Amino acid sequence: MSRTRVGGGLARFAILALGALGVALILLLGDDFSYARGGMIWDSAYYVSAARNLAAGEGFVVFDGRQYSDPPLFPLLMATGVLVGIDAVDAARYVNAAAFGLTVFTVAAWLIRHVRSPLLAVWAGCACACSISLASAAVSIWTEIIFVLFIVVSLSRLDRFLSRPTAPALLLAAAAAAAACLTRYAGAPLIGAGALILLLRNDTGMRDRLRDTALWSAVSLAPIASWAAVIRSPAVASDVGISGLYSLHEATGKFVLWLFGPTGFDLLNGTLGRVTGIDLAGITVTAIAVKSVLLAVAALGSGYALARYRPGFLQANRTPLTVAAVFAAAYVLFLVMFLPLRGITLTSRYLLPLFPPLLVVATLVLDGFVAKGSFKNAAAAAKIGLAATAVPVVVAIVTSLWLVQQVGATYRATKDGLHDIPGFVESDFIRYLSTNRLDGYVWTNHAPVVFFFTEHRYIGSISGSLAEIKNDLANWRPAESVYVVLFEWDGNSDAWATLPSVELVADLDAGVIFHRRPAVPASSADLPASSAEDRVVRAHFDIHAYEDALVYFKEPCTKADVQADFFLHVIPIDAANLSAAARAEGSVFNSLDFAFAERGVIQDGRCLAVVTLDYEIMQFHTGQFRPGHPPFWEVTTTPGPE
Repeated sequence: MSRTRVGGGLARFAILALGALGVALILLLGDDFSYARGGMIWDSAYYVSAARNLAAGEGFVVFDGRQYSDPPLFPLLMATGVLVGIDAVDAARYVNAAAFGLTVFTVAAWLIRHVRSPLLAVWAGCACACSISLASAAVSIWTEIIFVLFIVVSLSRLDRFLSRPTAPALLLAAAAAAAACLTRYAGAPLIGAGALILLLRNDTGMRDRLRDTALWSAVSLAPIASWAAVIRSPAVASDVGISGLYSLHEATGKFVLWLFGPTGFDLLNGTLGRVTGIDLAGITVTAIAVKSVLLAVAALGSGYALARYRPGFLQANRTPLTVAAVFAAAYVLFLVMFLPLRGITLTSRYLLPLFPPLLVVATLVLDGFVAKGSFKNAAAAAKIGLAATAVPVVVAIVTSLWLVQQVGATYRATKDGLHDIPGFVESDFIRYLSTNRLDGYVWTNHAPVVFFFTEHRYIGSISGSLAEIKNDLANWRPAESVYVVLFEWDGNSDAWATLPSVELVADLDAGVIFHRRPAVPASSADLPASSAEDRVVRAHFDIHAYEDALVYFKEPCTKADVQADFFLHVIPIDAANLSAAARAEGSVFNSLDFAFAERGVIQDGRCLAVVTLDYEIMQFHTGQFRPGHPPFWEVTTTPGPE
C-alpha cells in the first residue's frame, strides 16, 4: 500500500523532469549519421529494411529477400513513421528516445509508491538516466530499450494490481507484457512470471486467482500467438559456438558493474590486479569466481544487515520485491535454458532487462536503511542505538558517491562515443560504394555497413576464406551478377584471376570489389528467341525452357510476386535420371521446389530465377504456393518445338 510522504509532490515533479531529460539526452546523443553508425549490426539492418519494405508495399521482407520473422512491433513503429514522411532510421531514433525517457519515469514512479524517502525514487530515476547500458541500447537501432520499457510498465502495473486489485491495472499489465513479446520473443518469461505470481498469491480465493491468471494469459499471449500463426517460426537450432565461460564472464561482470558503477569497478579491478594479479575483466575461472563471491557477499551481507536493522522490511515491501524477484528468476532461467538451444552466447544485451527490476530491489533495500519511522519490531531496531542515526548517513553518502561516479562515467562515455565505429565508414571506399551502383547481389564481410551507407538492397554476409568464397561463387546462382565487397582486404587480388567470369572492379585503401558476371541472360532482352530447343510458357511467370535450364522471368515484378515458394516437378526422359528420393517414393518425377531467394534475383523491376538441369526432360509441372493453400497459379508443359 502506498505511504504518505513529505516532499512527495516535489519528487513527482522531479521524476517527470527526469523522463523529459532522458528523451532529450537520447535525441542529442545521435544525429542521423552517428545514430545509424551506432547500430551497424545485422539486427539494425534487419529492422530498418523490413520497415522500409513494408511501408513501400513490398511486403514484410528484409534486405536479402527473406521473410521477416522476428516479433513485428519495432519495424511496425518505424514503418508508421515512414508512412508519415519520417525515414525509418529517424523513426527508430524517436521511438527509442521516447522509450528511454518513459523507462526512467516508470522506474521512479513505481518506486515512489513504496519508498518512505521520496528522494530515493528520484535517485533511482537518475541511475536509469545515467546508465551506460540503457543509453547504449537507446542510441542504437535495437529493440532492447522498448523491450525494457514494456517489461517495467508490466511489472509496475502488476505490482499496482496486487496492492489494489482493479481490472484496468491487470489489463494494462497484461497489455504491456503482450507488447514486450511483440518486441522480442524473450518476453515469454514475463508472461510466465506474471501467471505464477497471480496464481500463487494468498490474498484471495482460488476462483479469483484462476480468473485473474486466465485473463492475464489470454491478453498477454493472444497478440504473439496471432503473429506466430501467420509467420514462420524462428529456427531453434544454430551453428554458432557456445561458450559457457564467456556467458558467465558477461553475466557476473555486468552485475558487478551495476553494483559498483564503472569507476568503482575500475578501482576495484585495479586494486585486485596490483595485490593479487587477478583481472576481473579477464575471461578466466578465477575472475568469474571472485566476481561471484563479491555479488554473494553484497547480497547476503545487505540482507542480514537489513534484517537486523529493519526487521519488518520484507513484510512491508513484499509485493514489489516479489514481482521484481520472480521476474528476474524467470528471465535468468530462460536465458540459461533457451540460449544454448539457439547456440547463442550470453552477452550484455540479453542481461539489460534485468537492470530496472534489480535497481528497484536495491532502492527498496536502501530505503529500508535510510527511512525514518519503525516497522513491526521497533523494539529490536531501537537496540541498535547509534546505528539508527549513523547508518542512514553512511548509506546516503555511499549512494550519492555511487551516483556521482555513474554520471561521470556516462559523461565520459558519451564524449568518446557509446559505440566503436569502424574506421572505414568515412573512407574513399564507402564513397565509392555510395556513388557507384552495383547491379546485382552483394556479398560482403560488413553487410550492415553496405546497407546503411549505400543504396544496395540485396546483401549477403561472408566470413570465410578466399578459397571458400571462390568455391561458393563458382556454384551459387549462375544467373546472378554477384559482387564481392571486402573491407580491410589485405590479400592477393591476383588470386581471383583463376576463377572464370570474375573481374576486379575497385582496389582502394579500405577494401576491394570483385564482380562475377552472370552465366545466363540477365534480362528479357538477352533471352534467346524460341526455337526447336526451347520455348516460352506464358503464365504468372514466363518460363523459358532450355536444354539445360528452366528460366523463370517476370517484368514488371516486385517482391510481392516472389514471396510464395515455387514448386517444380520434372519428369526426365530417361528414368535413370530420377533422384534417389524420387525412386524411393516410387515417383516418376524429381521434386525441385525452391524459394525465389535461393535461385533468383530482382533487378530493375524484373524477376529472374534459374533452375539448372543436367538431363533432358519430358514434362514439367510448376507454379507458386503457400503451405496449406492451393497453388495460386500452376502450369504443366511438355517442352518441344511450337
